[in-house]
Amino acid sequence: MEANLYTVFAPHPDAASLTLINNAAVLGQIGYVGELPNEHFTFAFDVNLVAPAMLMNTFLSKYADMTCPRTILNISSGAAQRAVDGWAAYSASKAALDALTRAIQKEQDLRGTGVRVQTISPGVLDTGMQEQIRNTDNRQFSEVDKFVAFHTEDKLADPTEVARKILASL
Repeated sequence: MEANLYTVFAPHPDAASLTLINNAAVLGQIGYVGELPNEHFTFAFDVNLVAPAMLMNTFLSKYADMTCPRTILNISSGAAQRAVDGWAAYSASKAALDALTRAIQKEQDLRGTGVRVQTISPGVLDTGMQEQIRNTDNRQFSEVDKFVAFHTEDKLADPTEVARKILASL
């Protein structure tokens, strides 16, 4: 059963502020383009771009008449800014999310809504995604040794601490 996004955003007439944080993302299958099933791209783009786009669209529509501060924060990745072999769909979908964020902010500025729309790239976090990366064959991702070193040298940031810092900055 498909959920109606309007049911996700309950009315908040007395809210002091409203914030949407799009944090969910998938790396998907690590591998080179031409060696992956086509469904991989649909999955990565649906989770990393399409779902956040729909949530932002609904948030902006649902709360258009609110006067309290409204913020949309999209969690991005350094992979959106640089080529990473084996991560094409992830990198491209995060780069597209960054571009969409900039376009939406421009629209909100032109409309004078006061809505802030921004992205943040929190760095390399100690998540399940990192475990997936470290367990990848270096023929599918040439930088696997670098990510193994991040883990063994304790250079991965704690996700809970990063989340606290992000929330404190809003």
